[in-house]
Amino acid sequence: MNTTNRQSGFSLLETIVSFLILGFVSVTLMSLILYASKGYIMVRSNIDTAGKVQVAMDRIRLELENMQSLTSLATGVGANSLTFVDHNGVSRTLDLDPGAATNLRLGGNLLLDGVTSLVLARSCGNQDGYSGGANDLASVTVAITVTGGIPTYTLSAYPRSIMNCP
Repeated sequence: MNTTNRQSGFSLLETIVSFLILGFVSVTLMSLILYASKGYIMVRSNIDTAGKVQVAMDRIRLELENMQSLTSLATGVGANSLTFVDHNGVSRTLDLDPGAATNLRLGGNLLLDGVTSLVLARSCGNQDGYSGGANDLASVTVAITVTGGIPTYTLSAYPRSIMNCP
């Protein structure tokens, strides 16, 4: 009787190759999951920041559209501020907090944090139709840049009242 002693299973080389392939696939998959989670966190943070900026810009637009007069507009490095009289006759200032230069304030109250740049401008023109009235305030432009790689947000507010351009 001729019997061969044959063992079934994998050879050592096959086992090592399969473990190497499994390790490579595992590392690739974990890297993919890590980058996807970092991307999700970054997008989520940008969405939150964009929402805060949108709320602040809506508030600024509302205040500037309803202002009764523009008292002053200071521009330049470290001097961006806008002072106006609101619809209740109260003087309010839009500026960066000198104590924490990344805090945007409206009337002394924190409106938005993480601001890296505030640019203010105004345009004048003949708004009431009278000749010689080219010194009426036509619009106020506010541009805000915040930390985190978000682009600059810009709004132009058109006051409802006709007022002199300072």
